[in-house]
Amino acid sequence: MLSSLQSVRGKGLLVFLGTSAALLLSVVASSSKGMPACLFNAITGIPCASCGMTRAFLDLGHGRFTEALRHNLASPLVFIATWALLVAALVQAVQGQERITTLWHRVKIIFLPAVLSLLLVGWIYRLWHTFKP
Repeated sequence: MLSSLQSVRGKGLLVFLGTSAALLLSVVASSSKGMPACLFNAITGIPCASCGMTRAFLDLGHGRFTEALRHNLASPLVFIATWALLVAALVQAVQGQERITTLWHRVKIIFLPAVLSLLLVGWIYRLWHTFKP
């Protein structure tokens, strides 16, 4: 069984199951109320760069784009990337050909700097509101 999970198809299946679970939860969960706060923020009182991403995913799963942006600026890009990863993983699991790595090599030069920049801008904004006099 372990060798089948280490195969290209097995890896595609594992990634497909993980991404589909995250996306399914974003659609099924009705509200982010009652969710635990960010652990880093709870311990330090300082927001982290990815604070709000879970709540943003739930909002995007329900079509609330503006609310998602309020939670985390990078959330729409990460949400779209999760859908793209889901499709690539499904194709990889069915065809048995590497698709996830191929997709990453094609988009990382633009996608990674874009997401990191949005995370940084949002984090600076939250830090400014946390520490402003």
